[in-house]
Amino acid sequence: MAKSLLKQRAASTLEELSNRGHLSFGVVFRKSPNGKTATVQRYDWKLARVGGCGYDKESTVVAKFLSPLIHGLPYATGIGHLTDFLAERGWILERTYSGLNENGYKITRSV
Repeated sequence: MAKSLLKQRAASTLEELSNRGHLSFGVVFRKSPNGKTATVQRYDWKLARVGGCGYDKESTVVAKFLSPLIHGLPYATGIGHLTDFLAERGWILERTYSGLNENGYKITRSV
């Protein structure tokens, strides 16, 4: 997928989050030659992707996806730390399901 299309879809989805105040999405994990990749997906749209090894991909891909809307997000610090960071800024990030290769999340503006 071209990076420009990925960015356009992510921007459109973040605009929806900004307008509605809540959004559900999934983080999908896949094997790759360089370790696992993590991808934020909503419906069949891929919105952000990270790969490689040696760091927390789940919190990194969520932070990468949300960073245009919520500035200063920490990368690769763990989903718990990211959840606390978002809460301090008026957002609630909650896990809605856990699967073998995918976790679901809902983010809601709390203010």
